[in-house]
Amino acid sequence: MADVHFNEADHSYTIGAWRAPVTVTGLINEYLNQYAGVDRQVMERAAAFGKALHDLNKLMLRGTLDADALDPQLVPYMNGLAKFHDSYEITIDQCDVEKPLGSKRLGIAGTPDIVIHDGAIFDIKSRAFMKLADPLQLAAYDKLSGGNGNSRPHYSVYITPDNFKVTKCNDKNAWPLFSRMLKHWHDTQKLNNYLSGWRTR
Repeated sequence: MADVHFNEADHSYTIGAWRAPVTVTGLINEYLNQYAGVDRQVMERAAAFGKALHDLNKLMLRGTLDADALDPQLVPYMNGLAKFHDSYEITIDQCDVEKPLGSKRLGIAGTPDIVIHDGAIFDIKSRAFMKLADPLQLAAYDKLSGGNGNSRPHYSVYITPDNFKVTKCNDKNAWPLFSRMLKHWHDTQKLNNYLSGWRTR
């Protein structure tokens, strides 16, 4: 499987010269429209906190966290993550942490938070389980990691101050729905390109 490069500056994924036209979370957000009507500043604050939480998870598992330099407001979430890691016996030598995945054939890419070698997929969340979005997201990561969309156990992990809550969210209908959304998205892009060419001929 070719290495996938993630560019954080523009949130793009590439394999060599190929650039993924859409991401897993981008596709889900576009079709479910789950944050419609939410204030932009609220979204920006939530995104910043989510990134800080994911960075914290990555640094902890890689053993590179400088706890003394950590923002005090994040300490309770560090404790929650530590409790989660200990409870599920997650160590860096038995998993991939935020390893970008992509497929030229499917035309999509994304980054699961934790993929246990020959085991479960965990997605770290700064908010409670969302029954519509989370099963789709984890099914897509399952497929991109070489499965069939429901090959591994899928877990959504809500990190709270000093604690965590895990929700198992395997759903046999999640990948079939996601793949239909993805096909529709690609078909729509092709149609739009044809229409653009038709209008300018």
